[in-house]
Amino acid sequence: MTYLYTIQSKKSGEYGVLSVLPPEEGMREGLPPQAIIGTLPPNVTSINPLDFTPNPVFVNFMHTVISRYAPLSEDLQNAAKVKPEGWIYIIDCRVTNAQGEVEKEDVIGAFRIEAGVIVPDSYQGNNNHLLVSKRGPLCLDAWLTRKLLEETRSLLSRQ
Repeated sequence: MTYLYTIQSKKSGEYGVLSVLPPEEGMREGLPPQAIIGTLPPNVTSINPLDFTPNPVFVNFMHTVISRYAPLSEDLQNAAKVKPEGWIYIIDCRVTNAQGEVEKEDVIGAFRIEAGVIVPDSYQGNNNHLLVSKRGPLCLDAWLTRKLLEETRSLLSRQ
């Protein structure tokens, strides 16, 4: 889930911020850079890739969280058992049929599989993944979303 904020800055004026944190948390504690998916020009009425500027701090944070937690996911572990060698991909859940052809912009990253097991520290993020595509903003599965939110919220307590 993503949330759109309108920010007023003395330096930059008004602009939009897309975040993983709901307003009640982000406005109370302030948004750490890792919680900001990217920015949008002022007065946008819809989120589209042409107006969106990704935040590299968020991208790195997201890939770190995926690298750390995705191998612990039962769903991913079970999928690895079915495919004894090769790669297993983390697909943006805005894709309706992840079993069919998936565009590069919707592949978030991949883990190496050996003997049906996810190889630790083998995660490779995909530089072609779009945080906002024509199908909308980033969407992780429920389990990874929870982990991303937990890690993001842990930053709030450290601010």
